[in-house]
Amino acid sequence: KTPPATIQYSRDIAISAAGPAVNLLAGGICAALYYFWPDLTGRSGAPLQPEALPPVRLLLFATVNFCVAGFNLLPVHGLDGGRILRLIAESRGPCGKKNAAVTVVSAAAVGLVLAIGVWLAAGGKGNISLLLMGLYLLILFLASRRR
Repeated sequence: KTPPATIQYSRDIAISAAGPAVNLLAGGICAALYYFWPDLTGRSGAPLQPEALPPVRLLLFATVNFCVAGFNLLPVHGLDGGRILRLIAESRGPCGKKNAAVTVVSAAAVGLVLAIGVWLAAGGKGNISLLLMGLYLLILFLASRRR
């Protein structure tokens, strides 16, 4: 029989993964509608029916959902991915070196997002959104270290 603590960890991991899973499902459905049913989006060459879904909106909705899922799955405390990583580490037994490993993985994720954000912002691309997201993740990471 499965120990109660394992059931609790499994349940909490499933709860944390539910949000990104819904984003992936919604994005996947929209992408499938766009790619596999061209009549629905008016890409088949047939006259566009009034009830047809604009293809750009489908792809935009799919892209936004995939991006939100990817962001939430980053292994940083305060996001679903960080919670999942911490729960997996805790479920494996005593937390000595595991807490340090979770901290290193979180720091690496924050550093990577910040580095890409700086590269995009400084590289003449003019997009600072990823840099701002990296700064937000840094604040989350530093706040989790104080606790």
